[in-house]
Amino acid sequence: MATPLTEEQLKECNIYASYSEKQTPDGEIKKEFDPILASKRIDILRGSEFGRSILAAQMREQIMRELLYEGRARLLLDMYMLAQGEEAVFDADLDVPAAQLSVDGLPIISDVKSDRIRIDTAPISCAFIVKWNEQNFRKFDVMELARRRGQASVQLQEDFKFYSLLKFASDLTNQTPVLSLEGTTAATNNPTKFNSNEAGKVSPIDIAKAIGELRAKLLPIASVFINPKRLTDFLLFNVATSGNGGYGIFAPAIQEDLLKRGYVGDIFGVQMIDSVVVPTDEVFCLAPKEFIGKLAVRTDIDVRYLSDANKAGDVFNIWEDVGMVIRYAKGIVRIDIQ
Repeated sequence: MATPLTEEQLKECNIYASYSEKQTPDGEIKKEFDPILASKRIDILRGSEFGRSILAAQMREQIMRELLYEGRARLLLDMYMLAQGEEAVFDADLDVPAAQLSVDGLPIISDVKSDRIRIDTAPISCAFIVKWNEQNFRKFDVMELARRRGQASVQLQEDFKFYSLLKFASDLTNQTPVLSLEGTTAATNNPTKFNSNEAGKVSPIDIAKAIGELRAKLLPIASVFINPKRLTDFLLFNVATSGNGGYGIFAPAIQEDLLKRGYVGDIFGVQMIDSVVVPTDEVFCLAPKEFIGKLAVRTDIDVRYLSDANKAGDVFNIWEDVGMVIRYAKGIVRIDIQ
């Protein structure tokens, strides 16, 4: 009978660091991830309560790593980690009201008439079941499928709440002007909205106009927040609706290079970030995250094993406690596609 592993040995049993050495045809030894070895380690960890807690901790590290690159709200808002007992209070520019959104259930939105903003944080949660009895698959594959579904749920909740806040802020029309810039286009703190130049699509002219609107308010542009279906307007040569030829600036070789670097694409040096939470008839051009708003994190992503597990598998819970605020509505340009 095998001797049970100690707690220290269990902690060192990292499923995501399961590599085996393989020899290439030219004799080179390379390390590759081995899902079979990872599955064996999962069997060891799920054999005890403490081991399942370690499994949850390892899943958390993977979720955190992926959300930093995939979570749209985390890419477009300035993240701020609250210290123990710290209140989520931030200063805004004098004369600049802000939009605030509660993240608890239905959105509670308010127009804050102050130079100091307090954000209410609330939990986002998702439980997922790892059904180990799916014998046709490796245990690592079963666990990863369940983990990714749980992660996708949390990310979708984050991004949808961010979109709800962004849409609310983009409709504000009563922002107090900056008195020191009176008489200039930079005095307005209102967001900008306009209809697309061409029917049924967003065009380079629209993006150029959005860049101009933000620059007129003394703000740079950082990103275009767009539905994936709208990317077809940009990924190939963009042809004008009238006359001969096109705009001639979207060479496929350039877009291919961007895709290889992990970007969806860019236009005029502005990165495009796509998400299904954005409707197909809306495109948002945004200033850098420091100008847009904050994602206040009271409790970052945590994954816990639930002791009242379902008989068909183990239940894990992903949760976090966050709040969001748009500090400067003037940093938003919304293009409505007609």
